[in-house]
Amino acid sequence: MGITEKLCTFAFIPCFQRFQLFLTPKLVLLSAAKRTACSRSATRASKNITTIPQLTLQMIVGVMGPEGSYSEKAAKLWMQKYSMSGSELRYFADIEDAFLAAVQGKSDISIIPIENSIEGSVGVTLDLLLENEAEIVGEIVVRIEHCLLSKGGPEKVRVILSHPQGLAQCRHFLKKHFPDAELRSTGSTSHAARLAGEFEEMAAIASPEAAECYGLKVLLSNIQDKKENYTRFIVLKAGKKL
Repeated sequence: MGITEKLCTFAFIPCFQRFQLFLTPKLVLLSAAKRTACSRSATRASKNITTIPQLTLQMIVGVMGPEGSYSEKAAKLWMQKYSMSGSELRYFADIEDAFLAAVQGKSDISIIPIENSIEGSVGVTLDLLLENEAEIVGEIVVRIEHCLLSKGGPEKVRVILSHPQGLAQCRHFLKKHFPDAELRSTGSTSHAARLAGEFEEMAAIASPEAAECYGLKVLLSNIQDKKENYTRFIVLKAGKKL
């Protein structure tokens, strides 16, 4: 069973067991030392899983920005679920900065993508869990609806921007409909949308919310290669050394 199939079948498996599951398929490709390190990471993560942190109405929630990102959407859903309307969203440049914000006390919690139903695990998040003391205190799954956004029409598009995961999740669409376009990676899908607002020749793969944030037209909706596209986000806070 491939990683994508596994992601679709363990929605009700406890979080620490899922962490071990999505590491397992990759272990055969790694050296013995790396396999040991990954196993230790999974074990530490399982020990660091807690239930729900003590929530307050004025928590600082770190996310990957800028506005209009899927991380922001996950955070808003989490805040709505726990009636945290008074909390503040704080935006960071990338996954690493958002993760370390929680570890270093710049945010009370941070909400970080860890796996996607099409592309599998988010490597940088796994590395950060291995390298830092952090407690996973919750999770939320967000449906991903990628759209092609631009100021101009599709016939003008010469450059397409997105986060590497966004580009990867739409690779067949891009090859079929924009084979000659230059593909550029950005720190987040919302960053791509903000940049695409500068020139009509640029387009971004991002969310419908990003189109609203940056005044872009939705040229095409649901362009991901598989319509059932979900990303799991973990909620984490600074941990204690074991």
